Amino acid sequence: MSEQTPKSDIFYQIKNGTRATAAMLAGMKLDLFTPLKDGPLPAVQLATKLGVDAGKLGPLLYALVVAGLLTEQDGTFSNTPETDAFLVKGKVGYLGDAHKIWYSNLLASLQTADTIRAGVPQAKYDWTNMAAGELKALHEGMAASDVAFANQLSAKYDFSQCRRLLDAGGGSGTFAITMTQIHPHLNATVVDLPEVTPITEQFVMDADASSRVKVVPADLTRDPLPGMYDVAILSSVIQTLSAEAAQQVINNVGKVINPGGWLYIFGGGMLDNSRLSPKTAVEWNLVFINTYDGGQSYTEEEHQDWLTEAGFEDFKFKPKEFTITARKRAD
Repeated sequence: MSEQTPKSDIFYQIKNGTRATAAMLAGMKLDLFTPLKDGPLPAVQLATKLGVDAGKLGPLLYALVVAGLLTEQDGTFSNTPETDAFLVKGKVGYLGDAHKIWYSNLLASLQTADTIRAGVPQAKYDWTNMAAGELKALHEGMAASDVAFANQLSAKYDFSQCRRLLDAGGGSGTFAITMTQIHPHLNATVVDLPEVTPITEQFVMDADASSRVKVVPADLTRDPLPGMYDVAILSSVIQTLSAEAAQQVINNVGKVINPGGWLYIFGGGMLDNSRLSPKTAVEWNLVFINTYDGGQSYTEEEHQDWLTEAGFEDFKFKPKEFTITARKRAD
């Protein structure tokens, strides 16, 4: 039996996948799904509502149809159930602002060859020296995912016995705000770098959550953390750090969790021990190496070792949920 001749199809399939990403991000940035909430519109009327060029908008609309994000009939365009639920401004679960971080991450991943050659990230997220406008935009982009994570955790885990929550490295504070809205008995503390917490405080004030959410500036890798907590969250933090710094953060957070309390680690940077799955975590590594000095996806075994050293047990790795859970040992 003769061997099959290799084909180049795989290269074009991978390349063409970026077209749908580009179309989605453009649609989100233009907020073109919100005007369609009241029903179908032709390209010209939609362009008028958006204040954009109709001739240029048309090709994007058809690209969004092909991507499965719009439907078209007789030259008019409608939202799909998914875009109507998640990309219409003002709806619960709105993800539209996520384009601010997704676009930045996409650009970062395109620097991979240059980063590998240089040995240092070529699209570094330097939170301590970033321009205020860029810092705010990135946290606005991440806030949508924080809302989704809070709802996901609340649907799967019981927080009825928890009274104090620590959102460590909480950025905008949106996760903590959402958790206190879902669970009115919770009080939350958000800890992040001093350069970030002014943004956190603004988010908290805008949500009228100051009575339930406290904001504390601190470096998780070295500063002592105030208070004691029944539950703590590390959302999209570990993968931004070197292995040494990740261990320091888990140790530091572990010191302020009450015996029997829980730690939830969330993010796309969790690999099984083969380092080949989940696929998302493997691909996310191309963002982490370009944006952080020591950041990367870490394995189940690495997380478990860090947590065990910090005094945790009942370790569970749930890759489909991008979540690791562990309980502080009762002394």
